[in-house]
Amino acid sequence: MPPKAKLRQLREAIEAAAPEHQMQLVDVELLTISGQPTVRVYIEPDDESGVVTIDALAAANAWVDPLVESVDPFPGAYRLELSSPGIDRILRTKRHFERFCGQTVRLRTEVIDGRSNWTGTLTDVAENSIYIEIDGKNIQIDMDKIKKAHVQTKQFSEGKG
Repeated sequence: MPPKAKLRQLREAIEAAAPEHQMQLVDVELLTISGQPTVRVYIEPDDESGVVTIDALAAANAWVDPLVESVDPFPGAYRLELSSPGIDRILRTKRHFERFCGQTVRLRTEVIDGRSNWTGTLTDVAENSIYIEIDGKNIQIDMDKIKKAHVQTKQFSEGKG
């Protein structure tokens, strides 16, 4: 199975299981770190507090690991990492974007009007697109054109990060 199909299958499996553990999936990444295949899973509590404790991550390992094993994203051995989304939070779903409306976001997209990197204030979320304000203009970007999106931290925007 191609990597994108495995990634999609893994996301779907974890997303479906997360609510019964009072968690929600933020994202899954398939990476190679220092030559070792790695599955990195970002989760957070379903209560929108955003606070993920070490105990919650340890408990999540018990239900995430079998799901990863069932999809088997890499041939042979790999490392599983469970993490909170952190301060430079990933935005992937409509729900994620809605939660961070009014915040500064950084996007990497397919080429749109000659550019693929965007930083601006997330002003609105529609069914299949988002709106970000850049230099006083409200720009619509289709969600299917977004490759990566993050909330931009103040520290980063002030040039300290």
